[in-house]
Amino acid sequence: MKAGRDTEGIVAEFGRRYPKEYDFYDQAARLTAQVLEQDLQRAGIRAIVTSRAKSLARAVDKASQRAAKKGYTSVNDVYQDIVDLAAKYQAITYVDDAHGDGVLGENGRGIANHFHLEGKVDVDMGTFSKAFGCVGGYVVGSKDLCTYLQNKVRTYLLSGSQPPAIPGACIAAIQLVKKNPSLVKKLWDNTRYFKKALKDLGFDTGQSETPITPVMVGESGKAHKLADEMFKLGVFVLPIVFPMVGKDKARIRTIVTSAHTKKDLDQAADAFEKAGMKLSLI
Repeated sequence: MKAGRDTEGIVAEFGRRYPKEYDFYDQAARLTAQVLEQDLQRAGIRAIVTSRAKSLARAVDKASQRAAKKGYTSVNDVYQDIVDLAAKYQAITYVDDAHGDGVLGENGRGIANHFHLEGKVDVDMGTFSKAFGCVGGYVVGSKDLCTYLQNKVRTYLLSGSQPPAIPGACIAAIQLVKKNPSLVKKLWDNTRYFKKALKDLGFDTGQSETPITPVMVGESGKAHKLADEMFKLGVFVLPIVFPMVGKDKARIRTIVTSAHTKKDLDQAADAFEKAGMKLSLI
């Protein structure tokens, strides 16, 4: 299954099974909330969109006063205060770690490890299609939860089985990362190097702290033009525009890997400089 569809199917199934309260944390999760809105409405669920644990606490508190029942919380980012809130209100914590596996935490163990929350998260969803360079996704949880999802989640039930080579490649990728800590170290060395190069040129790289570094452009048309100019200069990049991001928040999404050399990164930075100056972005 594709990781994004995993999240949609799992949350929608929880909604049908447990008509209670959900929270979608941070701006990225707002898009997920929009995709799921119809499913949630049919299940009689009100989606709580918030960016802070304090506002989440107030929202959950109000919900618990109305329902006096256990709540379920879906989050895109995990912090100790949110985990504490989940414990206080007997909520389930759900982590979408598609961008954390192989990147964040000790030797790429993921976002729960990064925030020292391993063993404190109820549901951990991730993907093999990003850092691990394979295909497929996974969900980690209790045995009862996994059995339930295997029998109820529509995106799982309607997915064909992967050929043996796919899980074999996924296992090999995990073993490779575990045996070679230098891969994650080089990833972060390259990330810091490239971010600094873009910032020194005058580009806005947003608030990213990970290897996925945006070059903020604003207008969708400019993002497409920048991507076209970069391609002419021998560098392939993708414009990310509405509705994938908010209006006038278009960007070029760059993804540094451990396989890049300094020469590769310098070539990309030079191309950004030339294209950016031509389009009056810097």
